[in-house]
Amino acid sequence: MRILTSIACAGLLLAPCPSAAQSADQVLVVVNTASAASQAIAEAYVAARHVPAAHVVRLDVPVSDDITRADYLRLVEGPIAKAIARARLHDQVNYLVLTKDVPLRIAGTSGRLGTVGSVDSELALLYRKMSGRPTPPDGRIDNPYFLGNAPLVTARPFSHADHDIYLVTRLDGFSRDDARALVTRGIAARDAGTVVFDLKAGLDDIGNRWLDEAAGRLGALGLGDRVRIERSSEVVRDTDGLIGYASWGSSDPAITVRRLGLGFVPGALATSFVSTDARTMTAPPDTWTVGDWNNRQAFYAGSPQSLLGDMIAQGVTGAAGNVAEPLLDGVVRPQVLFPAWFSGFTLGEAFYLAMPFLGWQGVVVGDPLAVLVPATRLPAGAVPSLDAATELPAWFAGRRLQAIRATDAEGAAARAFLKAESRLARDDVAGGREALEETVRLAPRSVIAQQQLGGLYERERRWDDAIACYRAILDVQPRDVVALNNLAYALAEHKQRPGDALPYAERAQALAPREGSVADTLALTYHLLGRTADALRFSNLAVSLAPSNAEVVLNRAAILLANGDTRGAQAALDAALTLDPALELQAKAVAIRAGLAR
Repeated sequence: MRILTSIACAGLLLAPCPSAAQSADQVLVVVNTASAASQAIAEAYVAARHVPAAHVVRLDVPVSDDITRADYLRLVEGPIAKAIARARLHDQVNYLVLTKDVPLRIAGTSGRLGTVGSVDSELALLYRKMSGRPTPPDGRIDNPYFLGNAPLVTARPFSHADHDIYLVTRLDGFSRDDARALVTRGIAARDAGTVVFDLKAGLDDIGNRWLDEAAGRLGALGLGDRVRIERSSEVVRDTDGLIGYASWGSSDPAITVRRLGLGFVPGALATSFVSTDARTMTAPPDTWTVGDWNNRQAFYAGSPQSLLGDMIAQGVTGAAGNVAEPLLDGVVRPQVLFPAWFSGFTLGEAFYLAMPFLGWQGVVVGDPLAVLVPATRLPAGAVPSLDAATELPAWFAGRRLQAIRATDAEGAAARAFLKAESRLARDDVAGGREALEETVRLAPRSVIAQQQLGGLYERERRWDDAIACYRAILDVQPRDVVALNNLAYALAEHKQRPGDALPYAERAQALAPREGSVADTLALTYHLLGRTADALRFSNLAVSLAPSNAEVVLNRAAILLANGDTRGAQAALDAALTLDPALELQAKAVAIRAGLAR
């Protein structure tokens, strides 16, 4: 069986357009079609903000707080990247807006170098990934838009001219009504109300200093009379008219209840120093309240800590939380968040200016387009038009070219390869093939171009041309497992030259002994050579390594039939067709069925 190689993502043809104010065409809405709530929330947001239909991505993901990294890549990140590439929205879209029941957390290991993280924070890195820049899954990655200790005057509206990330927020809450209310409140945001900073009493800690600094910076903006700082052991509660709130949440031992009776006005933002408040958006029983880590009976959804959903239910317009322990230096910084919000930055910009890390634990809830004082907004410049040489948006093309030059193509060859990516992402196979042929003409030793071109030739059943591509790769990289395997498969299966295929198949197996498709190619080659016992041995290995691969199971049926095991062959054929009913019409399946009928 051949190993598939991925077609890299491409970018978008856009006319220059002003970006003095963030607008609906800079948003990509992500819907989970497995959830009626997700669909209803997305419909409400699209209608309220007039989001273009082409800016809605529909996923089909099991409704769950958690998702494995493999499923995240396959069911969430992959389809979103494909949609962006197909419409060439790389540079135009600044914000990804997830809706309720898109998973919250990618399962993984804990600690500073752990792999657990929020779906939202991982998606923030999607632009960077699509450009080809490495983004390791372990640990956290510095947010390039984070303001840190720099003066607010140096902050600028978000643009891909400067930053290779997306700003990701979600419309979520305990109910679809809670999530839809975020949209309503975001549109109705107004600059009125009090900001509360509730410190943890008697603590000389960096978190308290951040809250103090936030109050001081708002004072410098002329808002000092609207700021309340609570330093005592008394908790601020039963207070209405809040436009901002930051505290330690249930990390403060003085906070022992879920709901503090806080009332927020439209436009209110909130954040707290809590490790797991965004761990779930499923409402707990009314009898549940916050507890401590020493009493597991106080846990809900794996933690005793307060919940972001309760803050949303109390009326905030935007809030930040964490799906797992971010450590204190990984939380949203209030001394950046609130001054940015009151200075005219959008909700999405304000939170990400205040968020130090990506690929980490953070979740931002709210409409990213919401803005408190739009009249003061600074211009962000213009979205660039198409780069003619690559047929990609100019900013994205520049970054993608850097990544390609770091591999095996430069100059005109690199630009031709990016043109192929752009065309293939738009299903222009003929145009993509033409651009790849131009690439290998200019750079015959480009492994990545030969891989992609070989795959296209296979789709067109041009086996001799595909074989030439794989041989060209092996001239450069003799130990390339993909080329070895695909060359062997093409020679054995499609050219009926198993003797020529065998040395390549054996070399691939030696280099990748735990790869199911490689074991399957070797099994098929032995089968065509009449070495049935060897074929059966490697077929057993292939199925054990790739039990859900329909073609591997189908090849096993052919090998079992040749070995005289008709019962096993029938079972394998049935299993293969269950995995992929389309194989029913494949010549091999027809031949196996005919052999079983004899």
